[in-house]
Amino acid sequence: MPHRDDAFGGAVTAPASVRSELRDDIDRLAHKLAELRAIGSRWLSSPFGHETRPPLAPATVAAFEREYGVTLPSDYVQFLVRIGDGGVGPISYPLHRLSLALREGRPARPFLPTGPAAHASADSSDIEWLLRQADDEASREVAHRIEDDFPADWSERDGCVMLGTDGCGVDSLLVVASERRGEVWLAGDFGLVRTSRSFVAWYERWLDDQITLLRNELESMSHLATRARADVRAGRFGEALAAAEELRRRQLMIDPDSDDYPSEMLLGMARAGIDGDLDRVAVLSDRYVVDDGWPGQAVEALHDLLARRGELLERALIRGGSWTRTDVEAALRAIDAELLADERAAAFAACDEVLALIPDCSTVRMKLAVAMFAYDDPAGALAHLERHSEPCAHAWSLRACAWSRLGRLDEALACADVGLSLRPGWSILRDNIGAFYNENGDPARAAEIHAASIAAGPEYEWAHHNRGVALARLGRPEEALACIRRALELGHPRWRVAAEPGIEALQRSPAYRAMMHEG
Repeated sequence: MPHRDDAFGGAVTAPASVRSELRDDIDRLAHKLAELRAIGSRWLSSPFGHETRPPLAPATVAAFEREYGVTLPSDYVQFLVRIGDGGVGPISYPLHRLSLALREGRPARPFLPTGPAAHASADSSDIEWLLRQADDEASREVAHRIEDDFPADWSERDGCVMLGTDGCGVDSLLVVASERRGEVWLAGDFGLVRTSRSFVAWYERWLDDQITLLRNELESMSHLATRARADVRAGRFGEALAAAEELRRRQLMIDPDSDDYPSEMLLGMARAGIDGDLDRVAVLSDRYVVDDGWPGQAVEALHDLLARRGELLERALIRGGSWTRTDVEAALRAIDAELLADERAAAFAACDEVLALIPDCSTVRMKLAVAMFAYDDPAGALAHLERHSEPCAHAWSLRACAWSRLGRLDEALACADVGLSLRPGWSILRDNIGAFYNENGDPARAAEIHAASIAAGPEYEWAHHNRGVALARLGRPEEALACIRRALELGHPRWRVAAEPGIEALQRSPAYRAMMHEG
């Protein structure tokens, strides 16, 4: 032969009789194909049938072999007569029927494996792609070119039947002639590589890959969302709720502060269905199709309102030239009553619209709780958090802050413990515990906690702010000013310092006023 094919390993041969090992191989393929179909039936976004065509009668295969003077590899024959005449398989399009397998082939001609560089004009990227399809290192090492003594009418498809195509001139071939008989090769306009030593191995490797792929996808968050949506459409609201809750649980595991609005809408649809409120299900479903992040618009409106409120307060204090809590209260009365009244009404109305359809929307409830703090309404914050049922450390931190503001230190510390059990070592909540002690009459304990926070995270501006406030209440103004100055250097807003209660003596000092005017 005018080529070297020893690099491909020993040739595969198969006796005429059906070996017990072959029967086991085909049984295993059938079992895995059934498993793939079962998994595929759960793929709701695009159900896969994974169907094969009806099997052929052995006599039909024998007639084909007589007509074309070819003996097909025994594992392929058993596939045809026991599993199916083509259909689903390892290529982009369905496997060919046997009747189409010789559409481009000449099985009686010798098969001459040329390797991936058979054509000098082949693009290097095509060659690299083809090499990646090879089934072992030996196949990848072959790089023969067409020899001068190859037949003039030679074709890569000689000595093969065509299993099917991936399109663009790339076909999978089963060798039926020469010592390479039984192997599967991938042929393109730029050469060939072997992809498997046998049809069974080729097909089984694909089944294994597909089963693993679909199992992983079925466990993915995207599929949970798809499944919840499909269950809602089918009226299976209990199943939809289970899928949506699992989706949300995983999101919180990945990101404890996750604001995933599509999952909130899915939870809302499922709970509305369980409550028998099909009108609410229909409205939410329509909104989900148009914008599955719709609740986020209300959250963003509240966020923008609070940010704008802080900006206007800072400007008012700069104009006034004084930075005391009394100045803050006076400025906020004007801002809330005049400058931001319409914006506030619109933001809260947007939240009310969401909660009318999704009463337990966690992200909206959380943002409303934050807003209640900004408007000095800790009881209102707790009312919103009562409707928040997720295992979220941030929610428990907000509950702790609310109880502390209401003078209930024990409840605040208990909520903080729950938050830290959900998010161990969370530095923000650990530092907040110091603020709870400070807020409830123990600034010395607070100063110690904030000092530990600063040691662990020197760039955390809130720890410097909080320690400065605690030290001011302890009557240690120089140390307090040093801490507050550091917080401001780290980007802490000056209005937050001015808004602190209980440090009036510090705020009246010339050193404080000078520091606040430096910015």
